[in-house]
Amino acid sequence: MTKTNHYHYMRTTRYILVLLCAAGAVLHLAAADGPTLDTHLEPLRPLLGKTWRGEFKNSTPEKPIVDVSRWERILNGKAVRVMHSINEGAYGGETIFTWDEKSQSVIYHYFTTAGFMTKGTMTFKQGKNIAVEQVSARGEGGF
Repeated sequence: MTKTNHYHYMRTTRYILVLLCAAGAVLHLAAADGPTLDTHLEPLRPLLGKTWRGEFKNSTPEKPIVDVSRWERILNGKAVRVMHSINEGAYGGETIFTWDEKSQSVIYHYFTTAGFMTKGTMTFKQGKNIAVEQVSARGEGGF
């Protein structure tokens, strides 16, 4: 093997090795964060990866009130997060749903830009989501 051929061989081998390592890293990350979801959160799966936009009933072209919500799987499927924003950040919040082993129920916490939060439980019956919540530390500017 000539010096030039050896150089090209080593360069090609190094390139293939780098590609294989990168592919392995991507596969490892994909496996670590696969599409699994806690079985208790499965009723929320149809909402995951979706963004919803809704206009309030009293919204007008002169004074629009628009809420945009995004649902996503987080924490390796142990939780679901909903982020929402009204009028591009004038008001917003995040909700995190998890399974609570102690109470044997899906619980959620909703944190807002208005300085209050809610905590609640959610049950799933006959295709419906039923939520019961408690508001705490009410702040200024809430809707």
